[in-house]
Amino acid sequence: MREITLPAVHTVSISIDLNDLDVEPEVMPNGTESIYIGGIAEPHIEALNMARDNGTKVLWATICLEKKLESILVNYFMGSFSGPCSKRQLFESELIQSSSFPFSLKKNLIDKLSAQVPSFQGKDRTKLQQMLKSVMSWRNAFAHGTLCADSKKGILLRYYSGGMKEDQLNDSYWNTVEDTFNRCDELVDQLSKQVKCLTNKASTTSAS
Repeated sequence: MREITLPAVHTVSISIDLNDLDVEPEVMPNGTESIYIGGIAEPHIEALNMARDNGTKVLWATICLEKKLESILVNYFMGSFSGPCSKRQLFESELIQSSSFPFSLKKNLIDKLSAQVPSFQGKDRTKLQQMLKSVMSWRNAFAHGTLCADSKKGILLRYYSGGMKEDQLNDSYWNTVEDTFNRCDELVDQLSKQVKCLTNKASTTSAS
């Protein structure tokens, strides 16, 4: 296996304050005058590449998290996996994994589902919904937004969400993203275990 290189576009911007340009113009060979206003340094380009790589990880981590949500939904409505089942496979492929069943709907259904799980209430349920909302927002921002290297502000993510927004991609931002994804993943795993216990108990009760 090899690493591939695909076409990508970088956006850069230079913030200029004309009052700060306290320099003498340089006379060019053709007689015109020019003033050097600065440029985007190599560290900005490196940071821009890292932001793009991090954004790719956000997208992939969201896909992995969505798969876990799908598994919870299938187990809750169809019971735990116990061998090939055409009805279960149809439910999973044609509904749960369908493009007409987006992340936002899965998030809302998980909330309603978790309300039926007595051992997953209170702060855990509320926190999971908050984190899933953040994950969905970051996924949409990186999927549809624009990465930009600004000479003064650093690396920015510009996107539309009820209006144009701009996030500064500094260490604090990435720490929040990382912590949220990790904690959200833990809560999803916790809910998954509780749902399996619930469905197994229901199966045992109906069998007896």
